[in-house]
Amino acid sequence: MSYKAIQTMLHEIQNAYMKRDENGADALCRSLFGKGSTPAIIGAGSDEWFFGSEEAKGLFLSDWANWGDFILDFDSLKYGELGGREWFSLRGGVLYSFEDAPETDSLFMRLTKEAASKGGSALERAGEILWLLSHALHRRENRVRKYLWHVTLSGISEDTIYGSKLRSLQFALPADALYPDERIKEANWERESHEKVKCAIARWNASKVSGEDRLKTALSLWHKDCGSTEWKADGQKRFMSLSGSMLDADEFLKEVRQLKYNWDMEFLPESIILDLRDDVALFYGLGLMRRKVCLKDELENVLKHIETGIYEDGQESLFRIRRDLCRVIKEAGSESDIVASCRIEGMAAVEGNKVNMHYFHLSMPYCHILEQKTDAADRYPK
Repeated sequence: MSYKAIQTMLHEIQNAYMKRDENGADALCRSLFGKGSTPAIIGAGSDEWFFGSEEAKGLFLSDWANWGDFILDFDSLKYGELGGREWFSLRGGVLYSFEDAPETDSLFMRLTKEAASKGGSALERAGEILWLLSHALHRRENRVRKYLWHVTLSGISEDTIYGSKLRSLQFALPADALYPDERIKEANWERESHEKVKCAIARWNASKVSGEDRLKTALSLWHKDCGSTEWKADGQKRFMSLSGSMLDADEFLKEVRQLKYNWDMEFLPESIILDLRDDVALFYGLGLMRRKVCLKDELENVLKHIETGIYEDGQESLFRIRRDLCRVIKEAGSESDIVASCRIEGMAAVEGNKVNMHYFHLSMPYCHILEQKTDAADRYPK
């Protein structure tokens, strides 16, 4: 698929999300996916892994019913080709509007009462209430407020007898590298979603005849200094970390080293889907990340950001500083490790058991978009 063809396909997705026409979902799937193929479609939420056109249609219909306005930034499009397969990535956003109403205050009062009455230490409960109210009590005016949540749309296509068709498509919201939106705890929805996806990947792998277990093992070790992975160092920005920014090999590996300083990362071979053709592999998989929380260190990090000027001048940044400080108290009050699901997507050239990475995307799921989570969004227009 040429660069121009990728643009045409992305415009088709953009137009479908603008129209929100349920009757157009089948036509969109026929255009994007090869007949009889089983593409992998990964949505923003932790339970949103879909295989095949019929499941993909369900995601599209859900987004059209529940998402805000979906906007793609075509100037940010990155693209690469390897052995009849292509990868692409571009930035976009989901635009939401909020307006004060008596129901808003009632919602926050209900959430505050729930936080006060649930289990956990007094510090943990008080921290969660502070964090909630740091979002509720920041309204500057009574008019409608608009926020843009940044989204990355990425995927891999390949040549087929029906033309170039998508093998994978992913919607990802940039994640906070310290405080991911979705957490895995005992018997919660995120844990159930993570296990559900693991089972779906296991079913997929069981349905395929594969002699590629050694290669999956190599891919599961991408974040370790094991010598099994090389990163294409041609200066092109083809690698993406949790921030959603496209990076070159040196920039990406620097971010990975920082992640490894804060997090323990685990990727199991059985949780990776791999498709190898003519020594070109496309893959996507599921992993876990864990880290400990220390109140002193977390507070020092926010104070350092204030001191060094990471927050821009302006009223919105003042509210963001307050939210960040409240969040640290909330996180430290839980007195437990942060455990989060994560996903990988990529394309690589393969020589024996050696992986030469040509494209890679590390992301985390993101749950509900609410005004009390505008620390992850920008006012629109700025």
